[in-house]
Amino acid sequence: MKKVFVLAIFCFALLSVACTPGGGSLTDSSSYYVYDNGEKYAVGSFIQSTEEIDSINIDWIAGSVTLCGSENAKGVSVRDDYVPKAGYEPYCVHTYVEERTLFVKFMRYNLKISTSIPTKNLTVVVPKDYAYKKISLSAVTASTVVTDLTCLDFTQGSGGIGGGIRTENCAYKSFFTNVTAGDTVIKDCTFSEKTEFVMGTGSLVMENSKTDLLIGQCRTGDLVLKNCNAKKTDVNISLNGDGYLTDLVSEDFDLSCAAGDIYAHLSDEMTDYKLDCKSPFSVVYPEDVPEKGSFPIRLHSTAGHVKFLPKEEILALLEPEPKQPEK
Repeated sequence: MKKVFVLAIFCFALLSVACTPGGGSLTDSSSYYVYDNGEKYAVGSFIQSTEEIDSINIDWIAGSVTLCGSENAKGVSVRDDYVPKAGYEPYCVHTYVEERTLFVKFMRYNLKISTSIPTKNLTVVVPKDYAYKKISLSAVTASTVVTDLTCLDFTQGSGGIGGGIRTENCAYKSFFTNVTAGDTVIKDCTFSEKTEFVMGTGSLVMENSKTDLLIGQCRTGDLVLKNCNAKKTDVNISLNGDGYLTDLVSEDFDLSCAAGDIYAHLSDEMTDYKLDCKSPFSVVYPEDVPEKGSFPIRLHSTAGHVKFLPKEEILALLEPEPKQPEK
């Protein structure tokens, strides 16, 4: 897969995150970590019964966030791996529950954000069979892993280096991710309403998943769909990202590339489709294209190729290039 290497410089001294119980994080010039009701937050690890929590709001700065469902969980538990000095705990995880929403903050409110703040790994464990109403996750430079979760409305955003997300074995109604630097990887998930994404320098990779609507854009990365059923799709790839599609099933598929190539393989289930392909080069069409079809497949590239290839050839293109032996 073609990769885009980006040199990014990040300075914590210029970073500020303002948080509210309603959701997100904002970057401003204050350089202090501020949020409402800061004096009400508890310090350190947290556990509480599920009946009192149906939504989760997480704000994390540096490190990683793991959110996972467990069959053994009796409630919601929160912990980080930071070990404070005796009697000094402002950098420990802080939690607060209001109106059935659990708020999780990186550290105590009104602390200055600087290079001295720790890099911490957060783990939140929830009951696997519980359907959460809303989960909001804001991560500045923290990577995110979400597994074995059921959620009606999931939103995630990251604004710094290494802020990608990986989600596996999850069921969502609505899913939105906005990643500045890092990949969004989706595996074995279902989305009953929509999957929406905005990618900066990373790629969207979706495998063995099903969604009613896939919509979004990749600014410099690739779109990779492996064995996916995307009923309706509207995706744009700008700059030099490519599209890789294997075992695709769709009733209305639209992929547009500015400068990259599109490599497509349709599932054997796709027997009633019509193609609308545009490229400055000749399009390599699949064999046995239906003379008339109901489901449109639109693949457009402004400056790249559009090729229908066997699945094995497309998967081979996604393999990393072998390292050259050192001389």
